[in-house]
Amino acid sequence: MRSVFFAFALLGSLIAAPARAAPPKQPPPVVDAGPTPEMRMAELKAKADASMDERHYDEAIAGYTAAFEVFPDPALLYNRSRAHEARGEYPEAFGDMEKFADTASPELRQRVPRLTELLLDLRNRVAELELSCNVVGARVLLGGKEIGTTPLKPMRVNAGRATLEILMEGQFPFKKEIELKGAGKTAIDVSLSAKATNGLLAIKTTPDGATVLVDGKPFGRAPTEGLLVAG
Repeated sequence: MRSVFFAFALLGSLIAAPARAAPPKQPPPVVDAGPTPEMRMAELKAKADASMDERHYDEAIAGYTAAFEVFPDPALLYNRSRAHEARGEYPEAFGDMEKFADTASPELRQRVPRLTELLLDLRNRVAELELSCNVVGARVLLGGKEIGTTPLKPMRVNAGRATLEILMEGQFPFKKEIELKGAGKTAIDVSLSAKATNGLLAIKTTPDGATVLVDGKPFGRAPTEGLLVAG
């Protein structure tokens, strides 16, 4: 009888103490990752679009550039091109429009039905300048704006008439009106003359128009001036 009693007691204890279920797992905390690059780009683009509408083209260009650095959407190149065009910066406008045409999807290009005409029009407003000079380090100005120093790599500039200046300490300055051909190349070869070994001869006559010769060689018609070797 004792063995039967213990058997029932053991069974009763097992029934009275059921196993506990494990607590439910808590979901991991949600971490706010902040705006995506595309969202940030859209925000910057909206501000640049507003600047464009207000004709604040400098701010628009800076805004489109910042947006493109965050998320390189080709549409930003198109918008920045139009901002450069509005400022008369045709080489920059043409460069951005070229990149847009090369990188935009077919669907995006279809949203610009006159793309070929836009590219052609901008190309005709841009010339390529090839400048060679006999000295290194001279400042090169085009239309009063410094564009680099010699030796100058071939570069795109606005087509049309412009004043070319080349300046360097100890050299007589060079200044000339040039015609820059749209959609073409303009090659200019400049030779600066050192002040230590050359002089500037300026001649005026009354009346104007007299033929001037120096050592028997034509020097132009008065009023005229030019550089000659000292002596």
